[in-house]
Amino acid sequence: TINKWNSTKRFGRAYLDDITGEFPRIDERRAGLSHQHGWYACANPSSPLLGGLSGIVHVDGNVNPVRDKETIDTELQLKDLESVEKKIGRVEKTAKAGGDKEAGKCLEVLKAFKQHLEQGKPARSTPVNEDDFRFVADIFLLTAKPVLYVCNVDQGSVVSGNKYVDQLKVAVKDEKAEVLVIAAAIEAEITQLDSFEDRQAFLTDLGL
Repeated sequence: TINKWNSTKRFGRAYLDDITGEFPRIDERRAGLSHQHGWYACANPSSPLLGGLSGIVHVDGNVNPVRDKETIDTELQLKDLESVEKKIGRVEKTAKAGGDKEAGKCLEVLKAFKQHLEQGKPARSTPVNEDDFRFVADIFLLTAKPVLYVCNVDQGSVVSGNKYVDQLKVAVKDEKAEVLVIAAAIEAEITQLDSFEDRQAFLTDLGL
């Protein structure tokens, strides 16, 4: 259950490894870690980038993508909860006045979102009809957006993943989210190859 008055402050900023310059510095409101041998970050609320590199020095002392995902989720859910509560305050006045069935339905749906978010769950998995999401369209809930989790792993784990990827897949199985596994080191090497043929040969040598 989310405690909105005890927001997580463990994370400061994230610094990315020199493997690639494709990802920007992470906003300190999202998540962050320090690194020595790899990188690990959440680059975008709708496309979190989670690292599973064993050489990372994490601010909590160990690598745990699920824990860090939950930290990021909490921050986004708190923001969404605030937005939902503000709209409830506005809609309640109209609903109590009576005569507006739409306001009454809107209030019912908003309270369902509020309860769901307070349970530490993303808005996108709120058990309401698809059409009911129109009642929150104007408040742009961050956790209502489709999510693709991008897992950065070592070269040997890019095909079948690793224990961190497996843990994440279990954690997000009810979230209506997708999980993509990449090896940033391989991606960086591919960008250094000039021709399509060279890239294909490189991937074939890796068994990809």
